[in-house]
Amino acid sequence: MGDPEHDAVEEVILWPGGDLYLLVGQSTNTIKRFLVSSHVLQIASPVWGAMLNRNNDWAEKKEKEIEFPGDNALAVQVILRLAHLYVPPASLATANVTLYDIAVICDKYDTPKLVQHLVLNWLLETPELLDGLSPVERIFVYWTFRMQKELIEDARDLLLGSRCDEQGQLVDEHGNGLEVQTPLPRSFFGKSNHLRRFQQQLLTVM
Repeated sequence: MGDPEHDAVEEVILWPGGDLYLLVGQSTNTIKRFLVSSHVLQIASPVWGAMLNRNNDWAEKKEKEIEFPGDNALAVQVILRLAHLYVPPASLATANVTLYDIAVICDKYDTPKLVQHLVLNWLLETPELLDGLSPVERIFVYWTFRMQKELIEDARDLLLGSRCDEQGQLVDEHGNGLEVQTPLPRSFFGKSNHLRRFQQQLLTVM
């Protein structure tokens, strides 16, 4: 117990009779150790389901503790709480974590449906949850949680002042890269370039 990194880990029991520990986060940020039900995880996420399925070749299926060092522990906690039927209010669920952080985890582990309706309710009650997000981060949230109306509106604004280069990165009209932490899905970029070419054709005709 003398390891300072181990001492910094926060234990979170989500299932008292759980059979699996998840160690989430990095030493430079928040680290949490969740006691969970592997059965619940398999139901909640196709990715976790494949990871824990006894019939596959993934090494994790035999482990009693699995590490996710690259994930945001607070965002993962939101997903795990919902999977284990703890439904927190927006003020608690989003404390020190953004909707963008939650969307990244949902996209990575294919759990948007688990969170989608709750996120919509949170935004109805507290639209300020989107404050502080960049345009790209807001679009990623809309994309992940299938918020089509908001996605179209923000994407239209983004398209007017940017385009996508061959590497799938956003650049402005002069070709300068836009600073974003996470690229949007490539399918979005494909639609974006198609819409921009169509827009340019219309302007030429007019």
